[in-house]
Amino acid sequence: MKKILLGAIALLSMHGAMAQRTCNTMNVHQRLLEAYPQYAANRAALEQQTQSYAAHQPHGAQRSVIMIPVVVHVIYNNAAGNISDAQIQSQITRLNLDYHKLNADTASVPAVWDSLIADCNIQFCLAQRDPNGLPTNGIVRVHTTVSSWLDDDKVKYTAQGGDDAWPASSYLNIWVCDLGQSLLGYSQFPGGPAATDGCVILNTAFGDRTGTVQAPYDLGRTVSHEVGHWLNLYHTWGDDNGACTGSDLVADTPNEADANYGAPAFPLTDNCSPNSPGVMFMNYMDYSDDVALYMFTKGQNVRIQANFANGGGHASILNSLGCVAPGGGPYANFTADKLNICAGDAVQFTDMSFDTPTVYQWTFAGGTPATSTDVNPLVTYNTPGTYDVTLTVTKDTSSNTKTINGYITVKGTTPLPLAEGFEGTFPPAGWSVVNPDNQTAWAQKTTAGGFGLSSNSAYLDNYTQQNIRGQYDYLYTPVLDFTQGITADSKLKFDYAYAQKRSTSRDSLFVQYSTDCGATWFTLWKKGGAGLATAHALYGNSVFAPADTNWVRDSTISLAAMDGIAGVQFAFVNLSNHGNAIYLDNVNIDAVVQPHTGVTTISEAARVSVVPNPVKDRCAVFVELPQQANISLALYNVIGQQVWSHDLGTTGSTSQSIDLSGYPAGVYTVRVQAGEIAYTRKVVKE
Repeated sequence: MKKILLGAIALLSMHGAMAQRTCNTMNVHQRLLEAYPQYAANRAALEQQTQSYAAHQPHGAQRSVIMIPVVVHVIYNNAAGNISDAQIQSQITRLNLDYHKLNADTASVPAVWDSLIADCNIQFCLAQRDPNGLPTNGIVRVHTTVSSWLDDDKVKYTAQGGDDAWPASSYLNIWVCDLGQSLLGYSQFPGGPAATDGCVILNTAFGDRTGTVQAPYDLGRTVSHEVGHWLNLYHTWGDDNGACTGSDLVADTPNEADANYGAPAFPLTDNCSPNSPGVMFMNYMDYSDDVALYMFTKGQNVRIQANFANGGGHASILNSLGCVAPGGGPYANFTADKLNICAGDAVQFTDMSFDTPTVYQWTFAGGTPATSTDVNPLVTYNTPGTYDVTLTVTKDTSSNTKTINGYITVKGTTPLPLAEGFEGTFPPAGWSVVNPDNQTAWAQKTTAGGFGLSSNSAYLDNYTQQNIRGQYDYLYTPVLDFTQGITADSKLKFDYAYAQKRSTSRDSLFVQYSTDCGATWFTLWKKGGAGLATAHALYGNSVFAPADTNWVRDSTISLAAMDGIAGVQFAFVNLSNHGNAIYLDNVNIDAVVQPHTGVTTISEAARVSVVPNPVKDRCAVFVELPQQANISLALYNVIGQQVWSHDLGTTGSTSQSIDLSGYPAGVYTVRVQAGEIAYTRKVVKE
């Protein structure tokens, strides 16, 4: 397109409504520009690299065929969406024809442009080697409860019902699914997040006259178009809505007013190219029907080749072994039905090995049984910790071993009380953040603390990220031990602050709890919109930063019903509605721990302190009681394991040194048992 070559990437993000073929790549591009400042910087740097490459290699480099391994993620809700291997292979064949100028319909290119037809010298293969070096057919099939997907990238995440990407440095990821809003597909330009790198295609537009494809998008050209975006090509009309001033940054594609549809007859002119030969409606980066798309230009090929030069967006894929099948087997591989469990839970392991091994030898650190020769063993874990799993498979005289370190995490319980002000590392030891959409998540704010009495807090920025409407994000406490008993009026307390962006903003905060290791959750408390707001003003033009007077303390959540429960976990849940930031601080359960027998609580006269705190090597525990008792000390790590203990005998006031120099950094709990009364203190090991 002979237009001004604009260096400003932002001008390339304009897009118009499409009547027939619909590609939302530019929508995704604009969303990423707004959400990730690094993406804009990456795009600018890659454009500079591309222009420099074009200046030095105006005809593209002479190199051997570029092999691109492809993994096809088939995400299906019903049988029709679970497209066949044959349909997938027909699409790979179509890509190889179109990108190697082997498609027979190049004969239809008008003579005036015949010299511009490019052989991009690219071949695609269904991956034969997975990221772990194991054999694969390059197809991943995932049955989902999601009936339709949009251009929000959720299909690219297992946690959202889709499937996680394979490493973008070595594979072209293509997700094939049911798309809503009449979308045929969308792609991510080079320079975006690796987790979302690749193309998303409607399942009835994926394949070449095979299976479920539907005319007029039944020749596989939707994928040729979307892979073009993945290779850094823009739409031929520059997405300028007929202004004739945008650009696809390619000099040999004619100036074009807007997208073309259907199967136009040559010549086709418009207000940007009013004279014959007019516009290049047969270019893969236009919107014509599949039957009318059959060429890339040499200028487009230069942009494609720049991807694989030093500094290019996909240069690393030249080193991929994805198209190379591994040697002879067998190859050990396995999966588990759950990776994070509570003590006493069982895990079902499933063999996923290749090349039909005949002998299996499993080793389960921390598990019962500790070893097994079953194909799919069931293993119980009774002790908190993080454990390795090893599988060795044998066939004839060949063996192969796979070990996954830290594969199974068994959660223990943390003694009460709970007191967290988010002043240290984030998330705090024992806490966890779950971010299903891999975008905005709970984070630490170092410029705002509850009532101005502290420096830090946890917060969720619903204002800045404008692409997370309806998303839930979770901040989990440790699993807490309530078996020691709590007082009848013990409460879960916390401070929070929130301001609405506008009067209709309904960001919400939930407090939930689980007593079965996170299998089921119940809501204890929820507020949203104006009911959650702690500041009366609307913050429509800035991220809310709470003043000291904007904080509210909630102490309404009773814990009496949880008395005696072995493991209780709480979750602070943010529901985004594109509003403003929610802040959380000083999460506290000020329960006084006692044996679960109803004895009186520890006297106010009793004092327990740990100094120094934080500690580098040694600390001292000071105990002052109003009367003598048999005193013992115990030290617990963050997952509830007892790592040290000492009996002090019968005394009233005493002290004891604890040597922490040999322990890893983190948060520990010191438990003082004085007769039938217990008290705990947190200590931070630096």
